[in-house]
Amino acid sequence: MLNKLVFISTLLFATNSLFAEYVPGEVIVKLKSSSSISAYANVSEIAGSDLKVIKIDKDKDVMEAVQELAQNPDVEYAQPNYIYHISVVPNDPYFAPKLWGLKNTPQNVPGATYANNPGNLGDDIDAEDAWGIITDCSSIIVAVIDTGVRYTHEDLSANMWNGGVSYPHHGWNYHDSSNDPIDDNGHGSHVSGIIGAQGNNSKGVTGVCWRVNIMALKAFGSDGTGSTTTIISSIDFAINNGANIINASFNLYGSVDAALSTKITDAQKAGILIVAAAGNGYLNDGSAYDVDAGTKTYPCCYTQDNVLCVTALDQKFQRATFANYGATSVDVAAPGTNVWSAWNTNDSFYKIESGTSMATPYAVGVAALVWANNPGYTYLDVKNAVMYGGAVVTSLADTTVSGKVINAYNAVNYINVPRGLTAVVSQ
Repeated sequence: MLNKLVFISTLLFATNSLFAEYVPGEVIVKLKSSSSISAYANVSEIAGSDLKVIKIDKDKDVMEAVQELAQNPDVEYAQPNYIYHISVVPNDPYFAPKLWGLKNTPQNVPGATYANNPGNLGDDIDAEDAWGIITDCSSIIVAVIDTGVRYTHEDLSANMWNGGVSYPHHGWNYHDSSNDPIDDNGHGSHVSGIIGAQGNNSKGVTGVCWRVNIMALKAFGSDGTGSTTTIISSIDFAINNGANIINASFNLYGSVDAALSTKITDAQKAGILIVAAAGNGYLNDGSAYDVDAGTKTYPCCYTQDNVLCVTALDQKFQRATFANYGATSVDVAAPGTNVWSAWNTNDSFYKIESGTSMATPYAVGVAALVWANNPGYTYLDVKNAVMYGGAVVTSLADTTVSGKVINAYNAVNYINVPRGLTAVVSQ
């Protein structure tokens, strides 16, 4: 009696690759000269070509049919009827001239304060290709724990989380103990704009997500400082109000905050992904270092698997000189220099900033795109897609876990390794 090994899986053949979509039940063939495929009943011409479309049973595997037809001596080649997506470009006026992280042309970014401006053509997160698949992350709630958000801003107001009558200002202010988390610094509004400035509204910038729910949680004051208690309370609010992702563009150096670590574990149990900044050198002194070998920074260096730590690259996809790194603690890189986004000065004000604080929301935006496109994913599925669906940057090989910079298109299409597979041996 023959032994047969049966694998309970349908995805093992492509667990780490992109996949092309195609129309089910259709195969395109090109015949050799003077040949015919009369054996197939349902054949049609493709207008303007000598190609034909064969309709097959929709329950039949297209690739199997392609292989069968390719072996037919009358067939020159056979292929699926591939599905393409339009390249979507927003009409926001700052998109082309300023937002190199979304599309590096390479433009000379006005007002740039950091080196390598302009950058290299194509050194960006492939946002346009991803937007051909999805722009709407409105099923996702992103909690921005920061200095608050200017929720009346022209590019943010439409994308604020609806807190109902209980939270009319889209979140909570734990720094000042009020229900109004208005931004009095600018940092939180800038972060929010990178994640989700409304796209295609003919105003200002566009976020990685054109639509999303930004939950404003003010844990930091106008001086940019917050405390364990304000941050923990903010995380707890996010847990209790359905947040999917938390943007944590802040750092504590040198000390393990046990209380914050416990609350991050609570977020982990609630299925929340926390995306954290690697930091801009010790106490933002502009001198980057290896957080694995030197002073650790938190929440980046917490070991819970729901923490995704992000460092910053410049316009030539070189690690920014200020951006911390670490082969076991820093997971991935993202654009983080000369970034234009919303600011709190008024409802139509924008500003350029650099820092790992700017790289982090780029990764958050990509995570939101992935989750919106794959609603059955867990936080770990999303984290893996953002990390390993990125693009390889040689210089990151020994300075990050993944060795990659985020790539929106690759991440949205990334196929996660199936979990819980079993192998059954039958006699």
